[in-house]
Amino acid sequence: MKQPIAERIINFSVKHRLAIILLTLLVSLFFFLQTLKIEINPDVASLIPPEEDVTQYIREYGLEEQVNYETLLLALFSDRVRSFDLGELALFYEVIQDLKRLPRVINTIEPFSLITFQAQGRRLEPVPMSPQGKPPATEEDRILFFKNLEVTPYAENLVISKDGKALMAIFQIERAEDYKNFMEEVEIHVSKLEGKIPYALSGSVPFLNKTTEYLSGDLSKLLLLVAGIILLLYYLGFRSLRAVFLPFLIIALGTLWSLGFMAFFGFSLTVISIVTPPLVLSLGSSYCIHLLNQYYRENPGFTKDSGWITEATTHINKTIIFASATTIAGFLSLMATSIRQTRIFALSTSFGILACALLSLFLLPAILSFLPPPTLKQTSRIKEGIISKSMSVLSRFIIHYNLYILLFLAVILITFLATLGKVTFNTDTISYFPKREPVVQDMHKITRAFGGFDEVYITLEVPPEEENFFLQPENIQNLIKLEEQIFSIPDVSYSLSFPSLLDYLNKLTSSSTQTPLTKGSALLLSRYLGILNTSSASGSYFKSLVSEDHNRIILKLRVYNSEENRFMDEQRMRDVAEEITKILETETPEKVDSFLWGNALRFLSLSRIMRKDLILSITLSILVVFVFTLLAFRSVKFGLFALIPLGSGVMISFILIVLAGIPLDMTTIMVFSIAIGVGVDDSIHFILRYREQKALTGGDRDAVISETLVVTGRPILLTSVSIVIGLVVLGFASFKPIAYFGYLVVFTLTATCVATLLFLPAVLRITRS
Repeated sequence: MKQPIAERIINFSVKHRLAIILLTLLVSLFFFLQTLKIEINPDVASLIPPEEDVTQYIREYGLEEQVNYETLLLALFSDRVRSFDLGELALFYEVIQDLKRLPRVINTIEPFSLITFQAQGRRLEPVPMSPQGKPPATEEDRILFFKNLEVTPYAENLVISKDGKALMAIFQIERAEDYKNFMEEVEIHVSKLEGKIPYALSGSVPFLNKTTEYLSGDLSKLLLLVAGIILLLYYLGFRSLRAVFLPFLIIALGTLWSLGFMAFFGFSLTVISIVTPPLVLSLGSSYCIHLLNQYYRENPGFTKDSGWITEATTHINKTIIFASATTIAGFLSLMATSIRQTRIFALSTSFGILACALLSLFLLPAILSFLPPPTLKQTSRIKEGIISKSMSVLSRFIIHYNLYILLFLAVILITFLATLGKVTFNTDTISYFPKREPVVQDMHKITRAFGGFDEVYITLEVPPEEENFFLQPENIQNLIKLEEQIFSIPDVSYSLSFPSLLDYLNKLTSSSTQTPLTKGSALLLSRYLGILNTSSASGSYFKSLVSEDHNRIILKLRVYNSEENRFMDEQRMRDVAEEITKILETETPEKVDSFLWGNALRFLSLSRIMRKDLILSITLSILVVFVFTLLAFRSVKFGLFALIPLGSGVMISFILIVLAGIPLDMTTIMVFSIAIGVGVDDSIHFILRYREQKALTGGDRDAVISETLVVTGRPILLTSVSIVIGLVVLGFASFKPIAYFGYLVVFTLTATCVATLLFLPAVLRITRS
């Protein structure tokens, strides 16, 4: 009879063990060299798909320059209004100049050189807030400086706080994957303020830098913790050095291969893929446990023939093959999602899982063949240990309380349906950090003073045939009223537009606040803005307020949570966006089209995309896993039975998410696809053994269930405990998405394990299968 291909490959591996070991070392060396090139990308905005609506709009209209930068915020604080003395202002200016000279700084908006306007009769003269754009040299200059800031409406909440107790410089920074060196230079220069004047340093650049620190720090910390826990579990489970170090070698190589795979294809570690290494370490350990459990069970005692190792591996290879295949299928279901980094995570982790499965089936037996057989005492511990005895007790419990177990399963289903619509999503990156983190506290401090830095833009545009539309006085007046209505929204802390700026300058040249706007004054301001943009660094802040043909204007807004005096969360941003949209729909002048855009709104789209991806990935993973179970059992009935444990685990996790108030984000939405792929492994193992036991003994149903639990309960429990305890360390991560991911995947896989050992036997018993 011809041997199955898997058995022939396993037999080849044992016979040519040196070649297999050498080949593994060469491949591992290649991947190790690749890992030296891997980088960390902390930018959450990079997760947003390029086809997202706001992103497409920004690209179509060439508005990337408006949003394609990161920010660095430096603010000074005082206890009294406009009380900064000459020395403090000079020191602030010195630090600003130091920072402006740093290589990545694109543009700076700061209080000394920000342009204001002075009226010379009916003429306007653009001048810096402070004489010559430098810090005030005399007390008279200091008074003039603060007076200019006070009377210039667009300076408030931009470079000076509304209460006059804080000054700010805003640096626009070129985007990069790593800000470590840049922030080190920033902190050297800013340290000049230390102990001399209260200040705060924040912005997206410090947050991105901290994200990198957390991701790299969490990665090394978590890998060490996971490795230590897995080593301990191997020892407790088998009490044998070979059962500790050899499996750990397998999963360490699998993890190395997955990281090398990422580096080889130029993939970076992101807030999503950072969990790949600990996942591969934990999930890959289950294949070694299955093989070792069979290895010890079939130990013949003292013999020099290694053929029994081939037989033991062959007996368990189907379980490992289908378990790894369903796990990989769960991950690869994420390939259907819109977020590129999620797809990269799916590919890289799948490759790592595949590597662990292949190394378990071929490298592990090859190494074991060099070693003498285990002692009979070790074999006895596997067959008659406390776990096997507890499985006998569990089988009696299931038989006695079968209907109550099924009733409990029904309660879970009803509760799940009642809580399904209450799951929340979160894309607020600031909430990912510990509240005591200095960069978070500084951001709170700056937000309280200046009203937040979430930027929102409104484009107002008319058809090309409406020549010079936004130079017409009546049109400008209508837009001024529109802007005033939007600015009356409490959460809008700042606004700037061509019409409001024109209104301010028009009033500046007249003693009457009712002086009508003219087309000539509008055209003059448009020319001023063009001159400012090319002649002044701070003048670029006025760029794109109006197009050259005066048929398109942009309204710049900043928003924040006015009730709590802090930055916006996702729901608050959504509410404000809806309120602005309603005003635009009802108050925008005829012929004018409006569009609301900005990075903050791109994140709202990311939340919508995550909802869609969650449903798609769960549906696809269930379908793919069901196909695999059909192939494994060649039975629709048993294929459906295999879905019961993972379905229970997913439902229980949804209930936990709602009750605990845990939001889903770009990392945690992957939990369910992963849990479906991993959770079905146990049920496949259980059903395969159940059918084998039933075919062998032909005994009654209760006896078959009891024997199946005794034989499979140990590896199922050990693999689940290994994975769960290995991943529970993710909960110790400093970065909240990783911690939440750890909590949810641990809880879900625990639930699927319990469901396999409790619900699945109860269903098999009552259906007489």
